[in-house]
Amino acid sequence: MKKLILGLVISLMASQTFAAAREFRVLTGHTKGGLALAWGLKGQAIDFEKMDKKSHDEQWDFFFKNEKNAENYLVDLKTMQILAVVREGSEDSLQGTIAEFSEMINTNHNDLRLVYDENSKIGVTAGYAKWFGGLETIFALKENAYGQNEVIGSCNQDCENTIIMPAMKAQMTKEQIKDFESYDAQNSFYEVTTDKKTGRIFWKVTITSETPKSDKGTSYSGLMTLTFEGGKFKAVFGKVVKNKN
Repeated sequence: MKKLILGLVISLMASQTFAAAREFRVLTGHTKGGLALAWGLKGQAIDFEKMDKKSHDEQWDFFFKNEKNAENYLVDLKTMQILAVVREGSEDSLQGTIAEFSEMINTNHNDLRLVYDENSKIGVTAGYAKWFGGLETIFALKENAYGQNEVIGSCNQDCENTIIMPAMKAQMTKEQIKDFESYDAQNSFYEVTTDKKTGRIFWKVTITSETPKSDKGTSYSGLMTLTFEGGKFKAVFGKVVKNKN
């Protein structure tokens, strides 16, 4: 009987330890469809609840020791599955992975955002570090035979320069482009919006350009249709207008 009880206790302790140690922790904010950003360590499970009880300095010490292996994920909260890696660890804290413990989030004005269009099943992640930032990944999803989301296409931050910006600048005048490129710090922002007249859903892309630590700058916005066909992403813009300061 003692052996049986001891075996049950050991089994219970093991199951509790396994349940506490997970592959990722969800960061704040998620889409209506249950998509979210998360963080974890490559190939490791972390007991996040135990980590919450550590001091602020211990948490930071743990993160910086494991910074190279830290990753940010796109996750499905319905299945608690990792769909894609959207940012990998780095020694550069401005571009490194964002981690969230009980009382802190990553440093140096580092921000990672998720925007998703439920209609087209296309989403983007965008990262911002102080004065610079913009798109980091584009992804397209579909439901598999089991009703679960899976990634059918993805593109890294180069796609902003090769797909989105060329399409946007094609709708800008030479004077607008010259005005935008005359400042040092450039950012791009993405949101999903609905045209009030037609009810159609578009991506609203806003690009800003400014001189850091000054009030000099400019910004432009345009509505974009983003599609994924034949294994490729395609962006088409309507009119691009200068925003009022």
